[in-house]
Amino acid sequence: MRKLALVLLMVVALATPALAGDAFSDWANSDRYVEKVPGMILRGVTNAVVSPLDVIMGPVHEYNDHPGWAFPLTGLLRGVQNGLDRLGRGVIDVGGSVFPKFNGFPDYKPCPLTGRSLGGKAAA
Repeated sequence: MRKLALVLLMVVALATPALAGDAFSDWANSDRYVEKVPGMILRGVTNAVVSPLDVIMGPVHEYNDHPGWAFPLTGLLRGVQNGLDRLGRGVIDVGGSVFPKFNGFPDYKPCPLTGRSLGGKAAA
C-alpha cells in the first residue's frame, strides 16, 4: 500500500508541472525577479522530466505525418534530437534562472504530454 501511495505521489508531482506549463511560462517570462526564478526553475524541471517523451512520441508523430516503413526510424532520430533539445533547454532554464535579465529560450515544440508550449523568451 505504501508503494502504491508513493507511486501516485510521484505521478502527481511529475504531472502537475507539465499540466500547469502555461502558468510557469508566464512566471518565467516576468520582469520581476521574484516571479521569474521559480517560474524558470519549474519550467526547466518540467522540460527535463518530459524530455524522454519526445523520444517515445517521435516515431508516432513522424509516422502520422509521413506513413511508410522508413519514417518510424527517422522519427526515432528526430525524437532523440527533440528530447536532447528539450533537456538542454531545461538545464539552461534551471541554471540561468539566477541571471536577472535572462528569461530562457523559447520552445519550438509543444510539450509531448499536454500539447501546450512551455514558452520562454530571449533576453532583450
